[in-house]
Amino acid sequence: MTTGDISFLIIALAILGLVLFIGYFLVHLSATLNSVTQDVKLIANDVDDLLINTNVLLKDVNGKMVTVDPVFQAAGDLGASVSELNTSAHEVKDKFGSKKK
Repeated sequence: MTTGDISFLIIALAILGLVLFIGYFLVHLSATLNSVTQDVKLIANDVDDLLINTNVLLKDVNGKMVTVDPVFQAAGDLGASVSELNTSAHEVKDKFGSKKK
C-alpha cells in the first residue's frame, strides 16, 4: 500500500464516520420533532377547549351585566338626585342664613 492509498482509506473512513454521525443525529432529531408535534397537538386541543369555555363565560357575564346594568343606572340617578337635593338644601340655608344677618 502506498501513501496515497492509506490517505484515501483514511478520508473514506472519515466520510463514513461523518455519514453515520449525521444519520444518527437525524434519527434522534426526527424522534424529537415527532414528540414536539404530539405535544403541540395536545396543547392546541387544550387551548381550543379553553377558548370555548372562555367564550361561554364571557356570554354569561355579558348576560348578567345586562341584568345588573339597570341597578347601576338607578344608583347613578339616585346619586344625582341626592346631589341636587344637597345643592338645593345649601341654597336654602344660604338664603335664610343671609336674611338672619
